[in-house]
This record gives sequence, C-alpha cells and structure tokens, in this order.
Amino acid sequence: MNNKIVLKRILIIALPFIFIPLIFFVGKILIDNISVPPCFYYKTLHIYCPGCGFTRAVEALFRGEILLSIRQNFLAVFLILLGALYYIEALLNAFNINFRIKPLHNIYSLYIFIAFDIAFDILRNFVPALAPIFL
Repeated sequence: MNNKIVLKRILIIALPFIFIPLIFFVGKILIDNISVPPCFYYKTLHIYCPGCGFTRAVEALFRGEILLSIRQNFLAVFLILLGALYYIEALLNAFNINFRIKPLHNIYSLYIFIAFDIAFDILRNFVPALAPIFL
C-alpha cells in the first residue's frame, strides 16, 4: 500500500483524538478568561439575533448539558453534528468505502436548514420558551 494513503488514513483516524481535546481545553480557557460583549441587536433593538446564545450554547456543551445548549442556540449543536457527519463520510472514503450522505450534498437540504433557522430566529423573539436563557 502507498505510504501517502497510509499516512492519510492515520491522520483521519487521529483527527478527533487530537482536535476534540484541544478544542475543549482551549475553549474552556477562553470562556473562563474572556468576557464576551453583549449582543448589539439585543442591547439596542431588544430582539434576539441568529447568534444570540451561541456562546452560552457552547458553554453548555462543554458541561455536557445538551438540552440547555439546544435551548440557548440550536445552531451550535447542529454544526457539531454536521461536522461529525462530514468526518464519518471522509473516514469511510479514506478506506475506499464509497459512502456519501446525500442530504449533506443536496442544495435543497441547505435551503430547508436556512428556512428552519430563519423561522427559529423569528419565533424565538415571540415565544419565551425558545428564547435563550441568561445565566
């Protein structure tokens, strides 16, 4: 087997074992030591923007509170799941298993997600149960 292919497979397998702890520890240090300014939109217009609650969602994920993270901003959890699916696809393709998750490569899936995100961002301003929690 070609050395480049072996090296590529090793790197793809090692990727989550390197980056997940790195992201966890660097993120934890940043969240503990850096204060994030308040949201401009919420401060001036009193509406939640698409990013409102994202930092608190990531903090909740670091603590393992998945439901709270979804409540703060579902986009954080969605992006992590999307990254995991792309990783699985890349891992299987590195081992010559022709695997393709069709919704990831379909433009209509992107349109559906954007429509869902816009609807969520509008509804969270009118439905208190969808609004982010200020801890």
